[in-house]
Amino acid sequence: MLFVAAFLTFLGRKEYTIIPLYSVLEFDAEVSPQNQAFEALLILVSLDLFLRVWKRDFIKVNFITLVFGFFSIVYTLFGFVNVYIDSNAKDYFLFDFKIYLSVFLSAVFFSNLNFKKLLNVIHVLLFSYLIFVLYGYLFSLPSIKLETREFVGYSSQLTLLLSVVTALFVFRFSFFYGAMLACLFFLMVITDNVISQNILAVLVSSCIGVIAAKKKALKLIGVIILLISVLLTLSISSNSLRSEEKINNISSIFNGASLYHINHSPLIRIIEFSNIVNDITFNSKFIGAGFGGYMSDDFINFPKLTKFDFSEEQIVLRKYYIPHNFNYPLLKFGFLYLLFIMYTLKKINRMDVNKKLILTIFFMFACLNLGFTFLPSIMLGVVIGNLSRKNSYN
Repeated sequence: MLFVAAFLTFLGRKEYTIIPLYSVLEFDAEVSPQNQAFEALLILVSLDLFLRVWKRDFIKVNFITLVFGFFSIVYTLFGFVNVYIDSNAKDYFLFDFKIYLSVFLSAVFFSNLNFKKLLNVIHVLLFSYLIFVLYGYLFSLPSIKLETREFVGYSSQLTLLLSVVTALFVFRFSFFYGAMLACLFFLMVITDNVISQNILAVLVSSCIGVIAAKKKALKLIGVIILLISVLLTLSISSNSLRSEEKINNISSIFNGASLYHINHSPLIRIIEFSNIVNDITFNSKFIGAGFGGYMSDDFINFPKLTKFDFSEEQIVLRKYYIPHNFNYPLLKFGFLYLLFIMYTLKKINRMDVNKKLILTIFFMFACLNLGFTFLPSIMLGVVIGNLSRKNSYN
């Protein structure tokens, strides 16, 4: 697959290298040392730079890519200090370094893409995913199982595809995207993988599609789809213990009589966020903890933790280096990450509506999942590398 990606790079078909890159992604970057996404990106960027020098076509990157690269260097140096102070931080420093350098490499490599070709790539990934999971489910193939998670329907790939397809369906209201969305829902149900994040992805993506739609009729249709999605999800939850658990996780946030009455999964994330914000606000960590940095639960204590929350080492030390979802980049970069989000959204908002829709979905997905796997790093790099107006859609 790396050879295929290199060949596509040689042909100047960068958009399509996302397809073979997908195949070298493991679903959980922290517990999958065999993940080759970072190494693959490093090789592809080196090859691309060599080809450009050979052709005397030097690469031009946008301002935010250079700024992101600069801060990656600063936080790398900051990380060396963390490792020196805390000997346990070495492995986590390397993990953080690879996650964020992957963003920078992706931004450099995937700069100024053709968005029509990028949409074709999404279609290929969508069909490949549907065929792979359905075939694996029907024949009970062990290749679709991952650790304690039964099927790859749990993976971040499903979350990304759900987000993109939902937004495109609501925005364009086409039969094709409607059918694809129905297939993704079907696979979620039969593999019992209606997780909280996927539910939120559908709801948020529907809202983005409604906002992006120009015609009032499409906005109305989008709202109806949004309501149907909610009803369908609630219906699914009544027939699946796992799905019902995930629905309850979300509802418990609003129904809990106190903090510790909230279900375990969202409770962990809320406590993470509270402790990180407390460190940023009152412990002078305005620019975050840096690579290899950690949070503690001194402000609000965690309930009893398991291996599904953090590694045994983090639990024993009470030093939590890799929090979940949005909390991970917030821990590493602090308020700078919030400024980065606002600046990027402002840049995206100035673009053509088609590019705006796709980049917003990619950006939403990346911001909520950075650190879980290398896929969000690649998608965030795609966003950063395409914030100029020079990108082609036709």
